Amino acid sequence: MSPRAALRPCLEPSCTARVRSGRCPTHAARHDRQRGTPDARGYDARWRALRTWFLDHAEPAGLCGARLAGTPRTSSSRCQTESRVTLGVRVNHIQPHRRPDGTSDPQLRLDPYNLELLCASCDSRVTATWDGGFGRPRRVRVP
Repeated sequence: MSPRAALRPCLEPSCTARVRSGRCPTHAARHDRQRGTPDARGYDARWRALRTWFLDHAEPAGLCGARLAGTPRTSSSRCQTESRVTLGVRVNHIQPHRRPDGTSDPQLRLDPYNLELLCASCDSRVTATWDGGFGRPRRVRVP
């Protein structure tokens, strides 16, 4: 963001603080506490080990849209659909593992055939579209 970017209101309703982006320091800290630790959100040692293994085995290696052989193609990687070569940086669950009550489905969470590698842009688009990002309701993902 430009150093001269206009200040915006904090994302927290009724907060009068002005920030360059996101939340003011007070509300950012509270938001992080409410989210819980990465381990509490399902990104524990088993997930980190699976993620590392997946990065070594997904094809095409390191590119947006990579997945294990035998995993059905999805429309998540716009880069792959448009034949763009883009570095994949985020491991994404094809079918979200998070249930409506906030708990995690361990079979979906740790299934290597439920993973795909996406670039930041494609991952953000998928999150906003399917996983309830930006306040949108969660939708059933169509692979």
